Amino acid sequence: MTRRYAPRSPRRLRLEALEARLAPSNSPVLIADIAPGGADSSPSSFTGMSNFVYFAASTGTANSSTIGEELWRTDVTTGATTLVADIYPGGSGVFVHSSSPRNLTAVGNTLFFTATDGTTGTELWKSDGTAAGTVLVKDIRPGSNSSNPAMLTAVGNTLYFTATDATTGTELWKSDGTAAGTVEVADLTPGSTNTTFEWLKDIGGRLVFARQESSFGGNPTVDVFAVDPGGLTPIVSYAAEAGVAVVGTRLFYHAFTPDSQDTLFVIDTAAVNPTPVLLTAVPTNLFGAAQMRYLTAVGNRLFFDAITAVGEEPWVSDGTPGGTHLVKDINQDTAANNPGSSPTEFTNVGGITYFAATTIAHGRELWRTDGTDAGTWEVADLALGDTSSSPSELVSLGGRLLFDTTVAGNATLQAYDPAADQFTAFPGHTLMQPGFLGATFYPYAVYDDVLYMAQKVAADNVGVEPYKLEFDPVAPTISGFDVDTGVPGDGVTADATPRLFGTATANARVRVYDQTTLVGSTTAGPDGHWEITTAPLADGPHALRARTVKLNGTESANSNSLALTIDATAPDAPVVTGFADNSGSPADNVTNDPTITLSGTAEPNATVRVSGDLTDLGEVLAGADGSWSFAPGSLADGSHSFTAAATDSAGNVSSPSLAFLVVIDTVAPAVPTITGFADDSGAPGDGLTDDPTPTLRGTAEPGTVVTVSDGLTVLGTTAVGAGGDWQFTTPSLADGPHAFTAVATDMAGNASSSSSPLALSIDTARPTVTIEQAAGQSDPTNVSSIAFHVTFSKPVTGFTAAAVDLTASSVGGTLVADVTGSGTDYTVTVTGMAGEGTVVASILAGAAADAAGNGNTASTSTDNSVGFDSVAPTVTINQAPGQADPTDGTQIVFAVQFSEPVTGFTADDVSFAGSAGAGTLAAAVSGSGADYTVTVTGMAGAQTVVASIPAGAAVDATGNASLDSTSTDNTVSFNDIGILEFSLARF
Repeated sequence: MTRRYAPRSPRRLRLEALEARLAPSNSPVLIADIAPGGADSSPSSFTGMSNFVYFAASTGTANSSTIGEELWRTDVTTGATTLVADIYPGGSGVFVHSSSPRNLTAVGNTLFFTATDGTTGTELWKSDGTAAGTVLVKDIRPGSNSSNPAMLTAVGNTLYFTATDATTGTELWKSDGTAAGTVEVADLTPGSTNTTFEWLKDIGGRLVFARQESSFGGNPTVDVFAVDPGGLTPIVSYAAEAGVAVVGTRLFYHAFTPDSQDTLFVIDTAAVNPTPVLLTAVPTNLFGAAQMRYLTAVGNRLFFDAITAVGEEPWVSDGTPGGTHLVKDINQDTAANNPGSSPTEFTNVGGITYFAATTIAHGRELWRTDGTDAGTWEVADLALGDTSSSPSELVSLGGRLLFDTTVAGNATLQAYDPAADQFTAFPGHTLMQPGFLGATFYPYAVYDDVLYMAQKVAADNVGVEPYKLEFDPVAPTISGFDVDTGVPGDGVTADATPRLFGTATANARVRVYDQTTLVGSTTAGPDGHWEITTAPLADGPHALRARTVKLNGTESANSNSLALTIDATAPDAPVVTGFADNSGSPADNVTNDPTITLSGTAEPNATVRVSGDLTDLGEVLAGADGSWSFAPGSLADGSHSFTAAATDSAGNVSSPSLAFLVVIDTVAPAVPTITGFADDSGAPGDGLTDDPTPTLRGTAEPGTVVTVSDGLTVLGTTAVGAGGDWQFTTPSLADGPHAFTAVATDMAGNASSSSSPLALSIDTARPTVTIEQAAGQSDPTNVSSIAFHVTFSKPVTGFTAAAVDLTASSVGGTLVADVTGSGTDYTVTVTGMAGEGTVVASILAGAAADAAGNGNTASTSTDNSVGFDSVAPTVTINQAPGQADPTDGTQIVFAVQFSEPVTGFTADDVSFAGSAGAGTLAAAVSGSGADYTVTVTGMAGAQTVVASIPAGAAVDATGNASLDSTSTDNTVSFNDIGILEFSLARF
């Protein structure tokens, strides 16, 4: 048959769902039965220090104990629980003496507390955990009177507290653990009047406290001060109810205003001039009561409840007005007097805030929020329906939330594990004990992720004794690291001691391992945040994991692994190799471009940061080949020093490069001058030279380079000396006019304007010269001066007789030349000839110079020779060959021989002086040159014919008259034909 089941009710379904979320766990454990036999040791003031948890407890009056309420401790590593010291011994039973240790506060390895030893009143004590080391610090109010130290607060190695003495009343004190070092900080209310202190807090490593000063509109005025080495520093004053919270160095507080506003402020106590910032304001109720309560720091935010139009609901603030807002309207009751959800006990577990809140549907239950509406919901309806489980005493422990609940009248300690979303109940245990006249508070505290608490557990047959509750350590989380040098998120850093950070359970001890090597440890804060700077890590890859560890050495499982590569080796310093535009000489690093582009080399793909004149200019990424370039922007004239540093992908920074100096010079140099030239041949200053490579000279700005041009043609450059002088020898130039200019260029490449031109004509053509017989010059001649005409191809000067060469002449005598004339035309007159010969005249090369100084070439001639003859011709006259002597012929012939050809010899020049006879002689002359024939006729009878030639009968070519003739036989006998002569000799 088929079995039918009745449908399950919604309540039953919710109950089954809740049961599925319940899980067993370790229960609280009795630490020690200090007061045996069911008596109460009533432990209180649990405080951890080093490896111990200290507390106050009694051995119990019901056991006729001789030890009253004194200082005890339990060793968290061994579990041993012992009395530290019986400070006020004596008495028994109900009259046993008690020192009543209170306000236990650890400062380093010293535990401060208040107690009495029966001799003094309640004063400040300290303990190092031994009986001998448990001593009175100072009897602030001597005698049996009590100074009643309160608000014990540790700040670094100093304990601050309030205490009362007979002189100044209740004031602020501090102690270093010695009587001499226990002194009043300030008499805030002069005289014996007491100062009312609101709170003392360690904020950012210095004590910040608040005192009540006066009333303002029915509310006290609170003055907040910080204790600094120079005295008290006022922070802020406000009218408020008690209630503040601290997030970092920020103090959140709510203040009342005269216009009935409950305002929430925040102020940064570490600021130089702290200024309150208004976050939100809520009108007070009809009775002027605060509308914001339960200010609770959770992580880096503030949670609180506020009563607004939607009722009393949770709010959150990040410290800014915009970040201060309602979290969620949880109890959406439409009634006009909607009370809201009344959230309380905001507690952080793993970054989530848990609290108790009330709704119409489920009553008061456990809720959670991440600070947003969507992230806020009920964790569980533990009491089911509209019945409340009333969560209270919320405590974060081991990644879990502990809290008391009351379901069906039964008070039970619960634990909620967010990771597993499971609840664990601890029957018989509560943090608050319900009673007939109300709940009884069981003291508790968390130390080393262990809950130490006073409990009365009937099942254990003990009175109120110390218990502890702990869970297996929860693995922490590594959230990240810094400094993440180089490229963010690449898992590579140049920091060999990186700072790791993450989350863990509140106040847990955290260890970080590199594989199996411990590289750092720390303690998480109350919000679970932790940071560790590792021991130096070697270059290379690392797998870092974190674990939480308890004082007894129990470690959690590993956290997530953080893969991290260490590269702490700095790259080589980059090199600045040059820049563009490097005008002028590239080697001098001087430019007239104020917008240069630097270039250089660095480690490939490194980031190169460039500095100029000690100012950071920017960065550029080197290429895969290491090359880089960077434009520093427009630079002012002057010297600039650039350096570069390279950062590799890990963030390692090289040492700076060698300084690279660049001089910016945008000012052109002064205009140079051309002052002259050499060789200034010819007439100085006439702008004419025969030197085709003249050397120009001038002045310019020292250190510049002068560029010399001929018109538009650049001839070359020359450097200017330190004195500003320069000279430049041109290349060979063509004959003709030239206009030289100079431009000065400085080291930066700035060019001056062009100089005024220097006009110069080049003339390298040597004058030519001819020398010829002067017009009308007889040739030959016997005149003692012979004239020659000299013609130069262009005007010359310096032509003198010394330049006339007569060495080719053959005439005798001492020849002397005389020169007259100018320009191109000259006359040379030669005298001093003797005898017969030729006069040959020529002009030596270089005899004269033109205006440019060019010397003439040697002369050329077509007729530079003149014959000279000053010797009279001689003449002989003799019987002509074949002339019969005697003769009877009709004519007698004489042969006339001149020493040289002559002219002008006629019959009239024949003399018959010395002839004898009757006839009338007549001469006839024939012939020419030097040879003539004289034929004589007119003889008659017997006659002797003597023929001679008197001087001057003829002249030679030069006009010399002949001398008297000479003869060897110039006589011929004539016999008339009619007479027969006989000569006896023939017979």
